[in-house]
Amino acid sequence: MPITEPLQPSATWIQVTATAEDWDAADPALLQTLAVQMHLIRAFEEQVLDLAGQKLINGPAHSSIGHETLAAAAEGCGADEARWVMPSPCSTGSPSPWRTCRSG
Repeated sequence: MPITEPLQPSATWIQVTATAEDWDAADPALLQTLAVQMHLIRAFEEQVLDLAGQKLINGPAHSSIGHETLAAAAEGCGADEARWVMPSPCSTGSPSPWRTCRSG
């Protein structure tokens, strides 16, 4: 039998759920932009996998299908008071694999 141990995260975890009021208050242009970005990202990911399947990519091809929302939201990061923390390659020289984006 495996040994199990309950984990206690050091940070508080919360679930954020949009309400009907949130959707009513959302800028339709922003929602359209996010939808377009998500579709473009998905199409790109599918094309990469197709090319990899044809052995036309020299090296590994890692797909992020299913994570389009994160990428689309990150592009708009800083548009309001939202704060996003997400894994990303360190392009800032920081030793941390986490990048924080916030406005203001």
